[in-house]
Amino acid sequence: MKFRRREVLQAAIFLVCVITLAFADVAFLGRTLLTSNIPAGTLPSGSYGYNGPRVPFLPVLDAGASAWDYEPDVKVLRDDLAKGWLPLWDPYVGAGAPFLANMFSAALSPFRILLAAIDKPAFWDVYLLARLFFAALLTFLFARSIEIGFSGSLVAGIVFALSGHFVLEIAMPDLDVQILLPLLLLVADKHLRKPSYRIFVVTALLVALVILNGMPESAFFAFLLAGLYFVFRILTLPGQERSAKFSGSMPLVTFGGAGIVGLLVSLPLVMPFLEYLQYAFNPRAPGVGAFHIDANTAVSLIMPRFFGHMHQAWNGVSPFAMLPYVGAACFLLSLLALCQKEPLSRLVMFFAGFAVFYFLKAFGIPPVQWISGLPFFTMSIFPKHAFPELALCLAILAGMGAEAALKNEVDWSRFAIASVLISLIVTGFAAFYWTLALHAGAIRGLIRSCLIFFVNLSLLWMLAWAARRFGPRKLVALGLVLLPTAELIAFIPHQRTERYDAFTKPPFVDFLHSDQQKYRTFSTENFLFPNTNAAYGIDDIRSLDPLQVGRYIDFLRKDVSPKVYDRFDGSEPDAAFLHSSLLNLMNVKYVLSGTKMKTEDDPARFDLVYDHEVKIYRNNQVLPRAFLVHNAEIIPDKDRILARLTEADFHARQSVILEKNTSDHVASATARAGVSSAVIDNYQPNYVRIRTSSTEPGWLVLLDTYYPGWNVRIDGKEGRVLPADYIFRGVSLPKGSHQVEFIYRPSSFLLGATISASTLVTLLLLLLLLVLRGRSSHKQYETPMKEKNAL
Repeated sequence: MKFRRREVLQAAIFLVCVITLAFADVAFLGRTLLTSNIPAGTLPSGSYGYNGPRVPFLPVLDAGASAWDYEPDVKVLRDDLAKGWLPLWDPYVGAGAPFLANMFSAALSPFRILLAAIDKPAFWDVYLLARLFFAALLTFLFARSIEIGFSGSLVAGIVFALSGHFVLEIAMPDLDVQILLPLLLLVADKHLRKPSYRIFVVTALLVALVILNGMPESAFFAFLLAGLYFVFRILTLPGQERSAKFSGSMPLVTFGGAGIVGLLVSLPLVMPFLEYLQYAFNPRAPGVGAFHIDANTAVSLIMPRFFGHMHQAWNGVSPFAMLPYVGAACFLLSLLALCQKEPLSRLVMFFAGFAVFYFLKAFGIPPVQWISGLPFFTMSIFPKHAFPELALCLAILAGMGAEAALKNEVDWSRFAIASVLISLIVTGFAAFYWTLALHAGAIRGLIRSCLIFFVNLSLLWMLAWAARRFGPRKLVALGLVLLPTAELIAFIPHQRTERYDAFTKPPFVDFLHSDQQKYRTFSTENFLFPNTNAAYGIDDIRSLDPLQVGRYIDFLRKDVSPKVYDRFDGSEPDAAFLHSSLLNLMNVKYVLSGTKMKTEDDPARFDLVYDHEVKIYRNNQVLPRAFLVHNAEIIPDKDRILARLTEADFHARQSVILEKNTSDHVASATARAGVSSAVIDNYQPNYVRIRTSSTEPGWLVLLDTYYPGWNVRIDGKEGRVLPADYIFRGVSLPKGSHQVEFIYRPSSFLLGATISASTLVTLLLLLLLLVLRGRSSHKQYETPMKEKNAL
């Protein structure tokens, strides 16, 4: 159906009012949706200089992911764009790591580039709220396109945008992908009704946008639902209509082709990501997809506070192991859609069927669990990443249910039975947990949650009676819209901090910047908590990237601490690490501490050089970022290399460990030492230039991560980068003076960018061709008409 502008405008205004009211503290009272003032960041207590209120309870599921990755990544992207650098490499985490290829950075996303271009605390809040608005508006448009009425479409939009996943993860980058889910279904419908080149291009660009927004699991489930929806609509078309529409398989070709073209456009991100997966430690190992939720917590779907505050649940279950909520009103309205007088429509069956599939998989029911072994499923946390798809299905069903109630198309006897059954289930949950809640002192919260459910049920019956008695009046329609709206607004947490620039620069950062050498920092007490350091342009050996370079994780686990798993935040190693030679090898010049370091055993090694808001100790034995050695040990075995690095007779400043010798130099520990120097005179994320001088041949060691895509030029000629000391870069050099340039130019990105550009140019040329043909046809039509009129 065609959208009427006035109708869309009315819906947009209403949704703006709803979201503004729902987050009035953010819109009018100076609170923020960002979480960077809550966990450790610049300081262990959070942001430097923040004196506003602290929150007694976290208002979101994961405060750290936004504060430690999302916001710092935007700062890094902003700095790269401002200096004209391609956002390919992140030199600030670990010993350096791919930035674009980790995909979480979404460095090519128009959404992320917009954030980086403005990057003000107030704009962040506007942006995060705007995402909810577009989630609601796009759902409204999709609902209207499948013939749901105006009021029901508003219900669908509000339920989807204010569902628990969106509210409790409001500061997460995943929403950049998930808000586009209803738009994917909308364009799928367009391909079925009237495929055209314009729809083809829009779909291709939408697919590319979803991928470029950087959340592979979220994108996978969005494409899964859209694909299932498209196939379902094809299969359920009446026989004659299906034969007429698909005589040339046009919708299948345009929809599938648009998806392929969208993938081609996104290859500058996809190809480096696929390459990174080969060399990264991925915590999402096969088997993660089998994770499921205890069905005993299912009641949280309709009563989110049944178990108390999400981070202090009295049943002892982590909030990450319980379903987010859609609310009682949404669930009851969805039941209404299943209790219509007429036989269930095909669309009701589709959305209800996907919801049933989700519940079976999320709760680990055996007949469905087998899909955990399928590609993509096996590495995705299904209950989390597929929940937006469930929320959209229930939102659409709720919209259908609201319309059915308004038009008195519900079989009320059937709904009465459903009401009794769901009431018994809720009562059963309350009885099951009564004793535990009583011992936890949470009985009032349990009773309150049950009362909210029964109040919603009662109000829905009253509105249904009003619709039967007075017909589809506007007041009744408004009540059906406000019922889920009021409940979902009531569930929104409001314990938020004041709006504040979380990366306000403290004096100690200026002190660190005053040292012009290249070095790294470290702290065991959460100063410059990773990846907060990246926002200030400070290199630190810690890292919280979603993907980690595999060699770096191997090194950390073997030589630093076996406690390291998928990240390194400084809490893993014991006190001995601060006094080991590894700190020197990792180029750690400054150690940040809130307390006095014990330096009695090695008083000459550390000097206290700053003592104000933090104590900063300088490591006097740190190795420079780049240096020359004239001795090499050839050790092909990984475990032996990692063991050798910690042996007392190994001196990294004098010798380098190589996995094989590719030079004519003598590779032995007794080679003659020469006089040498190495000076870094240009250091950028994707480019490092070093001037060297040596009286003997040797190896240049750069204490940055060895990773494919880094190339080297020696005096303008191509050289070869070697893994040095397992995790760093080494280059064989003859004696004399040389200019050595390391250039990060991954072939995966270059190939992807070439294919993407070619695809976009082809799309544009085809568009121009169609426009010219259209004009030509129009002129050919106009000429006979003019001659006829002249006669």
